[in-house]
Parts: sequence; C-alpha cells; structure tokens
Amino acid sequence: MIGVNLTATFFMSQAVANASMIPRNRGAIVNLSSLAGLAALPNDAGYTAAKHGVVGLTKALGVEWAKYGIRVNAVSPGMTETPASLEWQKREPEAFEARIARVPWKRMGRDEEQAAAILFLASEDASFITGHTIPVDGGQMALNPGHSIRPQ
Repeated sequence: MIGVNLTATFFMSQAVANASMIPRNRGAIVNLSSLAGLAALPNDAGYTAAKHGVVGLTKALGVEWAKYGIRVNAVSPGMTETPASLEWQKREPEAFEARIARVPWKRMGRDEEQAAAILFLASEDASFITGHTIPVDGGQMALNPGHSIRPQ
C-alpha cells in the first residue's frame, strides 16, 4: 500500500522534476490522494497512512521546490463513479446509500469533475497555489464527519 500510493508518487515526482522541470525552472505536479488522506478510512490503516503521506509529501515538495519554479498540489477525490464503485452499489446497496447520504450533493462525483480540478491545478490559473490538497467530494469533507445532513 505504501509502495504503490506513496513511494511511487515520490519517485515519479522526483524523476519528472529532475528530468524536465528543474532544468526549465518551472512546472506543476498534481498528486492524487483520497479523502482517506484527509480523514481516517475505517479498517484500512495502510491506505489511510499512504494517502496521508501523499498529502504531507505534497506540502513538503510544494515548499521545497518553489525555488525551482515547481508547484506541487494534490487532488483528493471523494466517491467517484468507477466500475468498482458501481459494483459496490449493486453488491451493498444499503451501505452505498448510507455513504451517499453523507455527501451534501447526494451523488458520486464524475471522472470529468476530478479531471477539471487536476487541469486547474496544472494550469497557469493556479500559478500561486502550491502545497495544497483540494478535496473534490461534493462537500463531504466540509460536513462534520460526525453528523449527517438532516432532511428539511
């Protein structure tokens, strides 16, 4: 878990920075974390630790590599429509609905919504943003994790 999610992120960032960005004194790296990088995921300490590590790595590199003109940020996707999430919805509909109930937008995110956040952070529109992680989660992290949305 640590190797795939954290160590590989570090080595890929280091490789692209050394090969291309440091010599040009500019660049943007966008790492992928998860909501598990911002809050604990029950029964999955390895994944939670790895994704928290990606958030920490993003902060550290964002600060350290500013001198090279490299911005380093991350996106933390919430529940997103994927074959795995759609299978989970079919396999455990009650658990799925309970999870969706904790998302203010009451739905999963779409691939294109995750991609839009990544493209923004990679673009010049984000030229003064570094070391940050943006949750793309329909407001789930903004909601106190101990509460659910009450019907009106």
